[in-house]
Amino acid sequence: MSTPSTIPDLAALLADDFDFKFVGEGAANIIFEIIQSQEPDPLLHDKLLRVPKARAIALDYLHVQEYWESSVRPLFQDGDLVNQFLIHLGAACSVIISRMQTAVSSVEPTRRKDFRGSTVGETEYAMLVDDMRAKSSNKNEILLEFKPKWLTQSPDAPANAIRCRNCAKEWLRYHDKLQKRFQKPPKPLPTQQQSFTPDELQRRQTQKVLPLPVLCTIDLLNSSSCVKARERVLSRLTDPSPTSRSTVALTNAIPEGSRQWRLLSRWLEGNSLLKRLELAQRANDDPEQQLDLGRNGERGKKRKGGCLAALVGQENPELDLAMTLRDCTCFVRIPGPSSSTNSTGAGAATEEDLEGVEVEAKLGDLDKKNGPAKLATWQAMERRLIDEGFYTKRRPRAECTCALERTDEDEDAD
Repeated sequence: MSTPSTIPDLAALLADDFDFKFVGEGAANIIFEIIQSQEPDPLLHDKLLRVPKARAIALDYLHVQEYWESSVRPLFQDGDLVNQFLIHLGAACSVIISRMQTAVSSVEPTRRKDFRGSTVGETEYAMLVDDMRAKSSNKNEILLEFKPKWLTQSPDAPANAIRCRNCAKEWLRYHDKLQKRFQKPPKPLPTQQQSFTPDELQRRQTQKVLPLPVLCTIDLLNSSSCVKARERVLSRLTDPSPTSRSTVALTNAIPEGSRQWRLLSRWLEGNSLLKRLELAQRANDDPEQQLDLGRNGERGKKRKGGCLAALVGQENPELDLAMTLRDCTCFVRIPGPSSSTNSTGAGAATEEDLEGVEVEAKLGDLDKKNGPAKLATWQAMERRLIDEGFYTKRRPRAECTCALERTDEDEDAD
C-alpha cells in the first residue's frame, strides 16, 4: 500500500534538461511522455506520467491509488492490469507543472473541442503508468484500444430486451444526434437542386448521421466460442475508421488474414482476461449472486442489482466497483513481423509466422467512480433507456445488430 513516506520523488529522478510531450487526455487527466537526453532512471523506464486536470470533478490520486490496490487489483492476475504507482512531484513541482502546461499549450489547436482550455492541475502527486503505446523498436507493431464496458446485460434491463446495455446506449446517442440535426434550420439549397423530392432531401439531411457500426461488447465474450461473433468483433476492431462512441482506437488498419489479424483472432478466441473482467463486473452488480468484493476475504451483503436499486445518500460500494470495472480500457499490443521473418504483416500469414508470438493485453483506466456524484446520472440514463424503448424497440439497423437481437445465427460454436 502506498503511503506518503514510501512514494518516490520525481524531481530527484529527472535530469536537468527534462521536458514533457503531450500524449493524450481524458475528462479528468492528462498523459505525458517524459523527455530526457540521457538514459532514464529505471523507475521511469517504459512509463508515462499522468496528472489531474485543474477543476476536474474526480477523487484525489491518493484515494484513487489506494482503491486500485485494495479493491481492483485483487480481482485480476499478474499481468492483467496496466501497472500504476504514485510519484511525488517534489521540490521542483512548480517547474514540472509549468513545463507540462507548455506541452499542452503546444497542441491546443489539435485537442478535442470540449477539452480545449483545460489545464494541468496544481497537484502534489502524479501517477506513473505503463507505456502501452506501440514500441518504436518494432515499427510494424500495432496498438489497439477498446472499451469492454458491459460484458453482461444490465440488471435493470427489461426482460424482453433485444439490445444489451452498450448497444442500447449507442442507439440513444444515434437518436439524439439525429434529433439535433433535424432541429437545425435547413441550409438553403442551390438552384439546381430545388427539384429534389422530399425523400431525397431527407436522405441528404440524414446521410451524415446514419448509425455507425457498433462494437457489441457481449460479442467480445462470445468470441471465445463462436466463429461468427469473432468475425464481427474482428471487423470492428481492425478498421481504424470511427466505430461510434463505444471507442475503438487503432494505429493502423489490420488487413484480414494478415499475421496481426490472425494474432488478434487467436487472442480473442483464447484469452481469459475478458472473462475475468466479465465475472468481476457481474459479481458486483448481480441480484442473484452473493457478492465477494475481494476485500480481505470478506463477503458482501446481498442486494438487488443495478443502479436503479441504489439509494441516493447511502454507500453503494458494489455498484461503484461494478461501474469502475465497466469504464476501463483494454490495451492490446499486437507484434509486427520481426527482422528474422519474411512476413510483411500485410499478406496471408502461416502458422510458422505465429509460432511463439503472443499478443500483450492489459486493462487500464480503472479509477474509482465517484458514486455519490454519479448515481443520479447513472439512474437517469438507465430510466431513459427503459422508458424510451432503447432496450426493446426495433429500429433501423446499424451495420451490426446486438448479439441479443440475433436469434437465428451463431450456432456454429468452435
